[in-house]
Formats: sequence, structure tokens, C-alpha cells
Amino acid sequence: MAFASGCATHANVPGPKEAGLPDTPDAWAVDLEKAAPASDWIDQFGSEQLTALIGESLGENFDLAAAAARVEASNASARAAFGRSLPSVNATGSGGTSRTVFEVAGAPQSTDAAVYDWGLSASWEADLWGRVSNTVNAARADLLASEADFAAARLSIAASTATAWISLSNAIAQRDLSEDERVARQRSLALTERRFSSGLSTALDVRLARSAEATARSNIASSEQAVDDASRALETLLGRYPSAQIDAPETLPELPPIQTGGEPADLLARRPDIAAAEARLAASGLRADIARASLRPSLSFSANIGVSDDDYENLLDADYIAGRLLANLAAPIFNGGALKADAESAEAQARVNAATYAQTVLNAWREVEEARSADLSFALQELALEDALVEAQAAEALAERQYQRGLISIFDLIDAQTRRISAERQLTTVNASRAINRVEYHLALGGGGAAALVPNTAPTSPEDKSQESLQP
Repeated sequence: MAFASGCATHANVPGPKEAGLPDTPDAWAVDLEKAAPASDWIDQFGSEQLTALIGESLGENFDLAAAAARVEASNASARAAFGRSLPSVNATGSGGTSRTVFEVAGAPQSTDAAVYDWGLSASWEADLWGRVSNTVNAARADLLASEADFAAARLSIAASTATAWISLSNAIAQRDLSEDERVARQRSLALTERRFSSGLSTALDVRLARSAEATARSNIASSEQAVDDASRALETLLGRYPSAQIDAPETLPELPPIQTGGEPADLLARRPDIAAAEARLAASGLRADIARASLRPSLSFSANIGVSDDDYENLLDADYIAGRLLANLAAPIFNGGALKADAESAEAQARVNAATYAQTVLNAWREVEEARSADLSFALQELALEDALVEAQAAEALAERQYQRGLISIFDLIDAQTRRISAERQLTTVNASRAINRVEYHLALGGGGAAALVPNTAPTSPEDKSQESLQP
């Protein structure tokens, strides 16, 4: 679409440049591999379950159903606006009985006669200042905006489903880590109690080990609740009753390196929220023209033809018909400044939409840059945490052997276990954060080529719909 450049020509209505939109960057600030975007961002997770869940959410989500209904409403409004630009013809009719009373030989008499009247009325407004055509075009722009909103909603629901699935997977992994922690603490407690029975440990060591084991049990309960919450959040997106019955894999797939999303200017044609803002900018510019045209005279034509049961021959009389054709010229003289205020309001709203469009584009560029930068950061964090986990696992194993030999205290053993558990939790969290960021990256790109999420049929124009409605 190319609405913005067109709207800039409306008087007193700024285009995106006038609204403060800077020049499109030549390239992204964060340099990545020079490769084309993935054909389908969902495929990179390699999960048939995720693909099925996204398909289910697109078919069952109630927010998406509402967005689809808004498209239908806008389509109907566009057809109505086009219909009103055409001549209007109405038929009228009435029937009844006429009674005539008279006297015959001093006695009242009456006769009844049927009376019928019917007629046709037609009206049409000439498009002197483009007010009629601009009204139709503004409705078309509203329709395109609602179509773009629907595409954005589909993409958002798909991304939200993927994010909820990743969050559920992370919650399950954290719950399993809590169970591993409990097992480790129970092993330490059993070892401490044996050493206490042999006089090699103190009561303080036993109580510390018991406290650590109880804390681990508490973490399990908390982790179970987190899994239930994440499961219900995903089920809600799917339109299911949130009963916390859905599951997800504990381990997320290893993601490929992030790929470039093309040039920054590509977002202007790919992101549905930008398309929606652009369409609304076009509609507001047209409505500003409509409001200004209301300050000028309007010209309309009307004709009324009425016949009764005794003058049907008038229908064939050209003079009779022409005599009922009227031209109406109306011009505002005084309305308390209401029409001028309406024009100023429409122009101000157009400036609002121009600034909104510019800000939408800036936000789009920022979101892509943030996601690209975050992916590199998460990748570095993963490498460092993998090293930390390896060292923590080795330290934990060494601490257990040394504690068994009485070379270190229970404090050292609990500290080593805590470090290993913490490193594993952090690595799991970063893995999930990187996966969620990857979803947000493709969301910022406008889908990254996920054609299945974008409607692949062109919207039917109001003219086509109106012609369809006239067919038998």
C-alpha cells in the first residue's frame, strides 16, 4: 500500500515525513549473517506439537474471532458507503376506498370506489468537491486497516501461543530441577545423619541438611504451581477451558543462528501494524477533505413521480416526468461555526494519525534492533553458563567425596549443590528467554515470511460486493 505519500497532499494534513519520521536506515546497526529470513519461523523450533497448537489457536481464539468480526463490519460499512454514492430510488404506494354520499328521492345513498396511488422517488448527489468519492475511499481505507489489524492479530496470537508454549516448557524444566534438588538434598541429609550416628557430624550439620531438604520440597510445590499457571495461560489462548492439562517438552530445541530480516525499509511493506497505521492515515486525510468540502455548496437532484388509478397515462408523458425533476443547490450560511470546527477537528485527527504512523515505524525498527542485539547477548550467556554448569557439576561431585571423608563441612557441600542448581536454572532460563526473543524477533519482522499466518486472498472491493448483491 502507498497511502502515506498520497495523504501528504491533503491541505494541512502532514505526511509521515512532516510528522517527524526520520529517513529509513540503510542497514541494521547489529550486524548478522547475510542470509534470507527463514521461510517459516515456526519450523525453527522443530516441534509438531507447537505447529498444531498454533493452528488450533488461530482457529479457536476468541480475540481473533472478534478481529475477524471487525473486518466483516468494516467490509459492510465500505459496501454501504459505495451504495450511498449511487442514485437512490424508492417506491411508495397506498390504497383505500372512497365513499360518495348523495340523496335520491330524499333518501341518502352512497357509493364506494377503490382508490390507488403509487409513485417513485429518486435522488442523487453530484460529486462537486470529491466529498462523495472521498467518503467511499475513506471507507475502503478503513477496510484495509481492519484487514491489516486482523493479520496483526493472527501473527500476535501465533507468537503468543509460541511464547506460552516456551514458558510452559521452561516451567516444566524448572519443576524437574526442583525435583533434582530435592533428591540431592535428601542424599546429603541421609549422608549427614549417618555421619551423625557415627559421631562424625554435629547436630548443627543435621539441622542444616534438614532445612535444605525442606526448602527443596517447598520449591517443588512452587514449581508445580508455575507449571499449572503456564499451562492454563496456553489453554486460554487455545480457547479451551483452562484446566492445566496441557503438556510441553522439558527441553527446548537448539536454535539455529539468527538470520537477517532484510533491509529496514522492508518493514514498511511487511508489518501489518504499519499497514494499518498507514491506512488510517489515508482515511483521516480523506475525512479532512470531506469536512472541508462540507463548507462548500452541494448539488443534488431528485425526482418524484406519483400516479393514481385514473392517470396512468402520465407515466408515458415526458413533460410530466421532466416537470418533476428538481435540482437542489444548498450552501451553508450560518451554523454557529460547527462545520468549520468539524473541519479543524478532522485535520487535527489526521495529524494525530500521521504522528502515530511515524511512531509505529520507529517502534518497529527499535523492536527488530533490540531482538537482534538480545539474541547475541543470550548466545554469549548460554556459552558462559554452560561452562559454569560444567564446573559446578564437577565441584558438587568433589564436595560430596570430600564431605564423606570429613574434609569439608556441611556448609561447603550445601554451597556446592546450590551453585550447581543455580547454574542449571540460569541456563534453562536463558535458553527459554532466547527462544522467546526469537519469537519476538520474527514478530517484529512482521512474521519473517510465515505465509500461513497472513490472509492470502485479496479483499473483495465494495464495488464487487455491491454488484454481487444485485445478482439474482
